[in-house]
Amino acid sequence: MKLNFRKVIFSVTLFLVICAIGIGFSLSGGPKHQRKIRFDSKRAQIINELSRRIGWHYKEHKKLPEDLSELPAIKNDIYSYLDPETKAAPDYTKISDEKFELCMTFSTSNISDKNKKNYANYHYNYKKIMHKAGYHCAAYYKNPEEYGSNTFKLID
Repeated sequence: MKLNFRKVIFSVTLFLVICAIGIGFSLSGGPKHQRKIRFDSKRAQIINELSRRIGWHYKEHKKLPEDLSELPAIKNDIYSYLDPETKAAPDYTKISDEKFELCMTFSTSNISDKNKKNYANYHYNYKKIMHKAGYHCAAYYKNPEEYGSNTFKLID
């Protein structure tokens, strides 16, 4: 039986392309997983931006807001601060005069080593705010050592 050289080369090339695509999906988690990571990256970005806005409010009014509606940014553009997937507003809790929490529901966990390779290209806050999948709160406290007495620092 005579083998056709072109058919063999085509078959081997096709096999290698299919393997490369399969390996790519296994390493990245696939498009659905990447979409979840993108949403979580945006959630972490929202939490970080709100914490800065709360710090600015504290600097101006010498107190934490009672709720997020006191922030001018929220009054002017609430849609920028909504969950990108569910369109829910983040939960804000004033714990004390100098401590607060911002909470959102995350789709993925960025704690395990397995997921660290999947968020390399996302916003740095996704790596900064470590969270499990599900409801997570990022707690902040007043940090007088950095940039004056009005800076709030994320509690690890």
